[in-house]
Amino acid sequence: MTGKFQKRNAERKGFRKEYELEQKLIKEIVDEIQVSGGGSIE
Repeated sequence: MTGKFQKRNAERKGFRKEYELEQKLIKEIVDEIQVSGGGSIE
């Protein structure tokens, strides 16, 4: 359901790069929290 919406948005100029950077940042934050917190967030 959200896949089509994301794909359409990704076609906007610069959106895909911005989206990828955001996902990378989120992943880094989550990894950092998991390491420092000693567990995953539920």
